[in-house]
Amino acid sequence: SMQRNDETVIDIESMQQLQFRNQDKEDNECVSVPLADAMKGPRHVALKLMREAENHATNPVHFNEEQSTIIATCIYPLEQAWQQHIAKQHSADATLESLHFLPNDLGLPRVLIIGGGGCGKTTMMQIVLVPVLKTFFRKVVLTAPSNRAARGFDHTAKTLHSVSGMKPQDSMRTSSLHIKTDQMRKRLDANQTHAGAWIHDEALQTGASLWNAAALRTTYAREIHYRLDPTRYAKNNETMGRISFLLLCGDHLQLPPVPKSSGFLAPMENASDEHKAGASMFNNIHYVFEMETMMRFKDPVLVAILQKMRKPGGDKLTEEEWEALLQTEIDVLQLEKDPEAFLRDTHGWFETCYLWSVVSMACYTRAIASARYHKQTLFFSQAVDYSEQACHLDAQTIETYKQMLAVPSAATTSRLPGMVLLHIGMRVRITTQVLPPWAVQDATGTIMEIEASAVDRRNVSSSGTHPASEMRLTELPLGVYVKLDNCDREFLPPLVCSKHQVCGFSRDCAHCRAFEGWVLIEPITRTWTFTDPRSNGVLKVARTQLPLMPAEACPLYSLQGATCDPGLIAHLVMPRRADEDIKWLIVYVMLSRVRRLANLKCVGLNTKIRKIIEGGPPAMLAENFENKFRAKISNTQEAAAAAKAYLKWQT
Repeated sequence: SMQRNDETVIDIESMQQLQFRNQDKEDNECVSVPLADAMKGPRHVALKLMREAENHATNPVHFNEEQSTIIATCIYPLEQAWQQHIAKQHSADATLESLHFLPNDLGLPRVLIIGGGGCGKTTMMQIVLVPVLKTFFRKVVLTAPSNRAARGFDHTAKTLHSVSGMKPQDSMRTSSLHIKTDQMRKRLDANQTHAGAWIHDEALQTGASLWNAAALRTTYAREIHYRLDPTRYAKNNETMGRISFLLLCGDHLQLPPVPKSSGFLAPMENASDEHKAGASMFNNIHYVFEMETMMRFKDPVLVAILQKMRKPGGDKLTEEEWEALLQTEIDVLQLEKDPEAFLRDTHGWFETCYLWSVVSMACYTRAIASARYHKQTLFFSQAVDYSEQACHLDAQTIETYKQMLAVPSAATTSRLPGMVLLHIGMRVRITTQVLPPWAVQDATGTIMEIEASAVDRRNVSSSGTHPASEMRLTELPLGVYVKLDNCDREFLPPLVCSKHQVCGFSRDCAHCRAFEGWVLIEPITRTWTFTDPRSNGVLKVARTQLPLMPAEACPLYSLQGATCDPGLIAHLVMPRRADEDIKWLIVYVMLSRVRRLANLKCVGLNTKIRKIIEGGPPAMLAENFENKFRAKISNTQEAAAAAKAYLKWQT
């Protein structure tokens, strides 16, 4: 018993050490700009960050004229505010702290940056704007409409839903947006109540009513601190609780939110008051930039095709351009002759489609390609479904359960797939929230270990020295250890070597082992409803499964804003009832994910697709954008020239 107590003490000790190490990492993340630089103001810090990026030894980033102008226009009001702030602070009781942090409620001009995929919006924000804002405000809110977009933007970014304390089933009605619980108030206080800056990425995939909800609820959260009048929440400088700095980024030629009638640029007839309020806040933004230089693309033919696609009214492709696109079509005869070569050539490539039925097949091909590459056994883990309405196991009921497993859309099955494919070393994404804010929906990582059930462990060990290339697990695994990308926190206790048993884990010891970024993913149970196609009966089903999918197989919606390196397999099959607008957007989003046509393999390229490409962008989106923003875009250029003159901005 003595021994056991002692172990417990060491265990608590080692967990405390682990917490200290995590805290240490958190503190280090915050210090990015030295205080001496911060005390010279936003202009100095921004120029320093740009110079450092351009002189980076391994990955230099050069900012073009367009990016430099936008940075200057965003920095200009900050620099002015900082100069005024410093002038006020030269009293005896000023501290370093009060000197370099700006007030949170300045309501500076709001900015919108519009640009096609790959024009360098995210680079500009990650390298310059976010670090500048974090230097001059105590708290900066970073959001996006989906987890996938948030992950691509910044590891601290959250979804707009979660920051606003909204669940998918919550009403967006103004009358329902008061802060209802203490827990909700705490969540808002941890995010936006004390924030001075907010950047929202992929803004045009956001529903207008959700933007309205976020603005109003943020105003309620900040009302007392900044003496706000909530009835003025939608006025331009008052948006988001009069937060000092607000920037939105996105592309109007991307897939709109679902349903598309909820988007900012959708027609206003029959829209709710909440939708109209959200859209009017968006339309009244002070400064609007349209970025036209394509930075991502390293292929002049691809750039020419994308520019023609974005041209209002459409444009014809030359025969050379169409021929170059046709070269990306997968050669089916060659594929059937040598499927192994195809799997080898496309290892690590993304595979996407608008339709879930194709994405679920892509999960299988990506998992096989990965298992072959790593020379690992691929394990199949079937979901366990149970419905009280189907508990007599006759042949018909068994058939019903088989059909449940065949439902392709994870959106229907509470984000738990019917079949999970696993191997050691496989790249996976988490399909639903497991450990916020790290292991959330669409977070990616690598499988390090699979904790199979006792029965399956015996089956694996009895397969001898030549294990099967594929194996069905008879029971759900107890858990899977996944090492998250870009995460150095420790969530699991370290393994301490025999030498350090008494003094505890040592970072410098080669035999002690810490598990940075490792999380344990266990099977979870969620309910969903299944409609039996034969009887049309609706069954309530409880599904237990690991919330994992191959990282590279993605529905098209979750690839928006991403660059698909090393490549993308694009299935161009269209939904039967899709209108022309959505078809154009599907093709455009797919073609603009890769750096060059050599990184693209298409399935289903035909003359119908050519017609879509040449038809031009959706008239409604393009015209609404032109009517609302064209004049503002040219006025913004004048403001930008004034900003550059004031800042003496030569970059």
